[in-house]
Amino acid sequence: MKYQRWDTVISNCRGLNFKRLVDQGGLLLFEIEDEHNELYEVVLKSDYDFAYKLHGEDFEPRYDVEIKVTGWTFIIEENIPFAKLREEVIDHNKGFGLEPYAHYAIYTYDTCLEIISNTPPIVRKVN
Repeated sequence: MKYQRWDTVISNCRGLNFKRLVDQGGLLLFEIEDEHNELYEVVLKSDYDFAYKLHGEDFEPRYDVEIKVTGWTFIIEENIPFAKLREEVIDHNKGFGLEPYAHYAIYTYDTCLEIISNTPPIVRKVN
């Protein structure tokens, strides 16, 4: 797998824990908490299709990334398991001028959220 660092406000946290995921069709909200109980949210709002998958801590394949190097957020440049889903999203939205799509990953100690979208998710501190 090829990946690159995606710098966000949570990239260099010492630890992150999953709080909740809210999917309201066109709006995705992923809440996480750092080691100091500071709350962050990852927000993706799109009028067009995006795809996501939330993995538990036992998900396979666990990507061979070093959090110390990449941080908790990174962009996946090549991922065989998601290739079909990525193509479906892109094919469905062809002609809308939405390319290019990117494959984002947000890690916590116990989850991994993967998002395929033409718009980067917004990662912000809540408190």
